Amino acid sequence: MQEQIFGENLNANYIPVDGQNDDVPVLNYGRGVNVMGNEPPTEAAEVATAAAAAGDDVLNRRGAEKDNNFKNDIGLWKTPLPKNAVNFWIHKDETDDLRNCDQVTFNKYSQKQQRTDRDSSRICTLSLFSKDLPSNEKIPREWLCFSPETGKIYCFYCKLFSTCSQSHLANIGVKNWQNAPAKLKSHEESKEHKEASITFRTRRKEGTSVCRSLEKQAKDTKIYNIEVLKRVVEVIKYLGERGYAFHGDDAIIGSPHNGNFLGIIELISKFDPFLAEHLAKHANKGRGHVNYLSKTIVEQLIKIMAKRVRKEIVSRIKRAKYFSISVDSSPDESHVDQLAVTAKYLEGACSVERFLTFIPHCGHKGNDMAEALLTFCEQEKINFADCRGQSYDNASNMSGKYKGMQAILKDKNPYAVFIPCAAHSLNLVVKAAAKIDLANTLFNLLQAVYNFFTNSTSRCDRLKVAFKTGEKEDHHDRLFPKNLSVTRWSARFDATKAIISGFAEIVKTLQAISEDMVDEKDITRKEASGLHHQLLKWENCVFLVFWSDILEKIHIVNKNLQGTNITLSSMLKQLRGLTEVIKSKRDKFSDYVELANKFTSEKPVEGRSRKPNVRNLPLDYGRAPAVSLDKTDTLRINGFIPVIEQVTSSLERRTSVYIDVADRFKLFSSLDHTEKEIEVMAAKLVESYPKDLEPGLKGELEMLFGMVKSMPKPEAVSTEMFLYQEVLELRSTFITSKWLCEFTFR
Repeated sequence: MQEQIFGENLNANYIPVDGQNDDVPVLNYGRGVNVMGNEPPTEAAEVATAAAAAGDDVLNRRGAEKDNNFKNDIGLWKTPLPKNAVNFWIHKDETDDLRNCDQVTFNKYSQKQQRTDRDSSRICTLSLFSKDLPSNEKIPREWLCFSPETGKIYCFYCKLFSTCSQSHLANIGVKNWQNAPAKLKSHEESKEHKEASITFRTRRKEGTSVCRSLEKQAKDTKIYNIEVLKRVVEVIKYLGERGYAFHGDDAIIGSPHNGNFLGIIELISKFDPFLAEHLAKHANKGRGHVNYLSKTIVEQLIKIMAKRVRKEIVSRIKRAKYFSISVDSSPDESHVDQLAVTAKYLEGACSVERFLTFIPHCGHKGNDMAEALLTFCEQEKINFADCRGQSYDNASNMSGKYKGMQAILKDKNPYAVFIPCAAHSLNLVVKAAAKIDLANTLFNLLQAVYNFFTNSTSRCDRLKVAFKTGEKEDHHDRLFPKNLSVTRWSARFDATKAIISGFAEIVKTLQAISEDMVDEKDITRKEASGLHHQLLKWENCVFLVFWSDILEKIHIVNKNLQGTNITLSSMLKQLRGLTEVIKSKRDKFSDYVELANKFTSEKPVEGRSRKPNVRNLPLDYGRAPAVSLDKTDTLRINGFIPVIEQVTSSLERRTSVYIDVADRFKLFSSLDHTEKEIEVMAAKLVESYPKDLEPGLKGELEMLFGMVKSMPKPEAVSTEMFLYQEVLELRSTFITSKWLCEFTFR
């Protein structure tokens, strides 16, 4: 398929035609992503113009570049002149360049005629290009043209229209400069010249040329198509930004099943007379009738717009020079596995993250995915040697130390430092802790409560009525039970929060359903009774408030880690802070027990002494004292402490992978450094990036930190961003520091 990609003209004469059998891929319209950030696309008119710009004028312009008949040198024209060239020159606004009427040109290119009376040559002169009247007036001969190629003069009118003239001015040209004045006088008085002149004047007048009429029709059609495509492109942008489906069950204007695209077109037509008229004339005409509303046209325009947006993003990456790559593999709704590629770089003082492309069917091995990414970078002319970071999830094919994608790419570019996705690492921490038996029991219970109420509208309505009653009594909002997130474990905070906010109403509703002998079936009443009993169990209430507190802390950190302006030092501080907070919960078990007692009247059963069985034992066998464990100690030892230990140990292990890179750039996480510290850390940076940094980095950094120490730093701005903003203002002085600050945002 040939396309016009905004400024990149692959085929300027190509117009998408409805229903043509182009090999157009069915695109995957997933969730809408504003790939351009806060800059809404404004190229609708350009897309429309590119798609509709076709006609004879394009053909003529293209022909003018290759055919001598369109050049400003009349001596190169064929005789007779083709009709398309005749039409071109008749309607050309300016022909002064064709005449080549200046003495400098004559001196350089004119044919020379040797004089017989003296040793000199005759050449073409300006006097030939005007006629002298008896009244001493001069009338310009606008029809006379000089050819630099042949060095001769020709008649413009006769060259266009005279097909059988014997005059040299209409055919081979005149170079006899001695007799040229007489020949010109004879020619302009000839019948053929006068007829050619009249023909030229007549056809040049507006409205008297069939070609002019056709050109006007083509121009009007082009303008009309542009107006149609402007509206089509705006609708495509609207649906694409929001991730809505484009097509429906049919493509019939007026059908309620024609999809979002045609539905919005119909809606706009109610308030747009131009579009309403277009639909009335061209809609539902069948295959082969051009109306720019078909599925084929829409997908071609989407592909054109996608390439234009990607081209702009790639150009910005190249301007920024250094960037980092993030890749993830997942199947789409049609079960096609694809690799999603995202780039992160700096625009001014802002860190931006842009989606680049989907790479389908590249395989699941690290080598396959690495080759697919490198091929894409090569196609887009992105220099992978400028990549300074790569971040993926913790799957072995991505983050494997030897055969993972990161290891293969690092062999290609040693400076592409691998940093695991912090949000994904945090997700795995919670997932591992939730596998402990008592935690797993709690989450299964929360999912069962959600399923019980959402599987029946009557049960759902009973719970909503109970919520409204509770809200009126204490003016606190109640949250309906939430479905557990399968992948984002930190989002399970919403589920625990919802159960806690409406715990009393949920328990009352379950009890009422279990006792309803009239409207509920036996199996429903038994299920409600079981859920009621499980919710009120003391250990489940303790774990509910405990997990709600833990997940809330993790959820807050998880959201912060996904911010676009987060830095390495900030990420490390938050992960370390989260670890310390969860460690501090180890001694707070009694607090959770106290909170749980507010939800249930069930109390932990007092423990009893466990005595060893009477058996024959060796004489030297030491008897252990009897052990007494109550329910509180059992829950703390078998459930509470294992979760705390699992979370903290996993956090410490996964946080350790970021320490090396963060320490490499910790120079920029603080403004208070001694000269010795700056010297040591500068040397470490130069050693790590010898191709990017110069040995004189120490002096530049000392000057930078000496300058910013006296400047107030806004509290809302990170130290790295503050330094980078200052460096931007003096970029010619701190070129190296600019690069270093940029790295901390990738």
